[in-house]
Order: sequence, then C-alpha cells, then structure tokens
Amino acid sequence: MASRVYRFVVTGEMGPAMREAFPELDAQTDRGRTVLSGELMDQPAVYSVLDRLQALGLDLVDVSVEGDQG
Repeated sequence: MASRVYRFVVTGEMGPAMREAFPELDAQTDRGRTVLSGELMDQPAVYSVLDRLQALGLDLVDVSVEGDQG
C-alpha cells in the first residue's frame, strides 16, 4: 500500500505540549480548530492517530485523504 497524506481536523487550538503527541504530523491552528496533516504509511498508522485523538479527549470533526504519494 502506498502512503497517503491524511488530514485530521479537531475542535480547539492545540498548544505545543498537546502537539507533541503527534510527532509524525504537522499542526496548524486557525479559528478555533487544529489541522493535523502528514504522510501515513498504512492503516495501523491512521488508527494510531485516531486512538491518540480519542485518548486525549479531542473532538474530531473531519478526516480526509489528500492523495496518493509514490
């Protein structure tokens, strides 16, 4: 399976400490939301991000795939 760029949008502007939970993703905050995006290699990597979002009590409002890489 080729890696893909995923985009996760959560409610709230995550601070630096919270962002450290997602070292594989870039984070951008805007208008009360945080967008985490980055290349993930496989489905287990996607589920790992989703598990961490849930464990931290973050409100996930959108997930999208931006395209195939490679």
